[in-house]
Amino acid sequence: TFRFLDDVFTEYAVLTGSEAAVARAADRAATRRPYRDYVEWLVARDRGESLDFWRRTLAGFDEPTPLPYDRAPERAHRSQSVARIPVELTPRESERVLSFARSHQVTVNAVVQAAWAL
Repeated sequence: TFRFLDDVFTEYAVLTGSEAAVARAADRAATRRPYRDYVEWLVARDRGESLDFWRRTLAGFDEPTPLPYDRAPERAHRSQSVARIPVELTPRESERVLSFARSHQVTVNAVVQAAWAL
């Protein structure tokens, strides 16, 4: 997930004209191993060893642990958006999003969700 979001952030920087992002994207594409290698590594790992690691790491936790946050929540469980911001892409931008999604083997929705997270 991190790599995917990093790619989305880099692509956004490229779209907004960052020359450093263009160079970084080209360098990363040349050096990154396929995601398939990571999946194969995960599958080959000893499941029992992994379970033992997490049991040791999480020993002593009896209940959910609250995560820190960087600002106080306004109100718990808000169920509606505060504002709507319509965004229309040009045909060229749409094609770039589609091409990005295809090259990373994810859905366009995943790209849009990652962009929304920005």
